[in-house]
Amino acid sequence: MNYSYKFLLKDLSIGREIEFKYNNNVYGLLNSSQGWVFVCNNTKESSYYDDVYEFIELLDKTLIQGKTIKQIFDNNEINDSDLTIY
Repeated sequence: MNYSYKFLLKDLSIGREIEFKYNNNVYGLLNSSQGWVFVCNNTKESSYYDDVYEFIELLDKTLIQGKTIKQIFDNNEINDSDLTIY
């Protein structure tokens, strides 16, 4: 599957949550009762956001090991088996 950042943003905008494994860490873009949050290995890495579009703005600036999430997804660095969309 070629799951690009564009697809990721579309899925988030309709309320889907995304988990992915990258370099032996598990990341989550999750929507809890407190709002949208970015987690790594079940540890909260961001504030909670009520608005998914504000959360997406955060993701545009978030770096994982020196790369943006956009770079990671658009360069197909996530294996299909390491990606779960809820």
